[in-house]
Amino acid sequence: MASLSVRVSEGLLQSLKRRATAQCQSLEKEVVELIASGLEKSDSEANLLEEFLQPLEVMSDDDLWNAAKSRLPRSLFNELAKLHQKRQRDGISKVEQDRANQLMAQFERCLVMRARAVELLHTRGHDVTRLLPSSVGRASRDRCGSSR
Repeated sequence: MASLSVRVSEGLLQSLKRRATAQCQSLEKEVVELIASGLEKSDSEANLLEEFLQPLEVMSDDDLWNAAKSRLPRSLFNELAKLHQKRQRDGISKVEQDRANQLMAQFERCLVMRARAVELLHTRGHDVTRLLPSSVGRASRDRCGSSR
């Protein structure tokens, strides 16, 4: 087995030691398991994203234009914004945090899908400049995801 030396903050080291103790295993084993599970999760998420985007590859140009213009429904966007504001103002419960995470994942999938659709349209020779923000001001007004 190979050896690896890593510098970490004292706070992180203490957290790792607590986790190792709670799991009744060595610090080294805990760190290796955390790294391995993080890599598995990362690979799994990348595969899921690839599967999510794959149907775009065979869509017609009209369907790609629709995908490129799609937005998170306003009701979901507003719900996410309210949860974010509440988190900053008062804090939120675990249930609310789970919901915020769920909504954020939907928002991110929507953005990734839109970006890929724009990329495919551009690759197919379409002028996609009207889909891109012309200035920072327009981009902030557009809110990059809210239905109009």
